[in-house]
Order: sequence, then structure tokens, then C-alpha cells
Amino acid sequence: MIRKLRDLDESTVLADGPLFDLPKALACALAILRTLMQRAQMRFPDSDPPTYMFASEGVELPFEDESPGYIAWTFEECKFTRYDVAPLYYEVQFGPFMAHLYLLGFDCLVGPTINCQTRFELNWDRLDPTPLMLIMPREGLTEAFEQEELAFLTKHFAGSLPAGVIWNPTETEEDGSALAIHFPHAAFGKGEGTMRIYRILDVSELLQEQEP
Repeated sequence: MIRKLRDLDESTVLADGPLFDLPKALACALAILRTLMQRAQMRFPDSDPPTYMFASEGVELPFEDESPGYIAWTFEECKFTRYDVAPLYYEVQFGPFMAHLYLLGFDCLVGPTINCQTRFELNWDRLDPTPLMLIMPREGLTEAFEQEELAFLTKHFAGSLPAGVIWNPTETEEDGSALAIHFPHAAFGKGEGTMRIYRILDVSELLQEQEP
């Protein structure tokens, strides 16, 4: 849980709570993604070529050797200049799958400090800043995995994730499916301290955000 919520500016609030080692989470997440992409290419060779994009820009690019470096730089620059917790994400499409990388956390806050809530309508102190990666069908979060795809992912993640990483399936409200890969504080934390959290004052703005 986070503590001592206070305003910094319109789009940022401060709170005390668990801090995360972004370089460590980045390195682990990108290594997991790279291995999964290689195996998916071998298992599903007729799939479209891999692509990636920063979701807020919406420009899809071919995934090339330097792409992981660009992804890492974006998250590192955001953390250095602006936020420690923000639901900004990169989308990577490969094989029959799509990955969303939320390496500054999946959550944010909504509303004025006096009655702030998480994006999931929980009280502000229940905000979860844990880095996260979602794996879903290439068609999007509202679709379900084919049986062959889910078997491939389950076998892959059951035997190849680094120590400390947690994964679990999750169902969406639209009856789609995804696999969530968490980078918990026990393995990827950097102590406790003050964090800068992305905040949306007007709840109507949250409804216009791109889907997670």
C-alpha cells in the first residue's frame, strides 16, 4: 500500500511506497520477450513479421535488432524526467501474439487528492506500482487464445521464467484472455521512498485512454 498522498501538479501526485528497479525489470522483461519471440517464430512460422509501437504515438514499426533499446530508452526517460508510476506501454506483435509492456506499472490515479482513486476505482492507497507484461492474442485483448497458442504459452512460461517472476492467466471483462507476467517488489524492488504517480483529474479523460 502507498502512503502520504500529496499534489505535485495537475497530472502528478506524490506518495510514499515501494520503489522498483526499472533497469532490472527492463532487462528481465526484454529478455523474456526476446526468447518468447524467437520460439514463437519457430512454432508459428507463417505469422506476420513482428512489429512494435509506443501506444500513445500509435505508429507501428518493424521490430528490429535495435528495437529493445528504443523501448528501454522510452521507459528510462519517462522515469528520469516525469513519472515513477504510469500506465504507459509498448505494444509488440509477434507470431499469433501481442505483448503490452507496462514497466512503470499498470495503474494510475484519478481525481483530486481529497478523494483520489485508482483507475480500477479502489481507494488511492491500494494503487499497485508493480511492473507488468501482458501477453494476449494478436487480434487484441477481447479475443481468446486458440488451444494450440495457449498450450504453447503455458509450456513456455512454466519452464523458462527467471526466479522471482510470477505469471498467471487472466480473463477480461469481454471474455477474452491474456497471460500476465508480474515483476514483484520482492525480486525487482529498490526499497521504499517517494514516487511520482500519473494522475488524471477528470474521470472522462480516463475513458478516452487507449485500452490496456
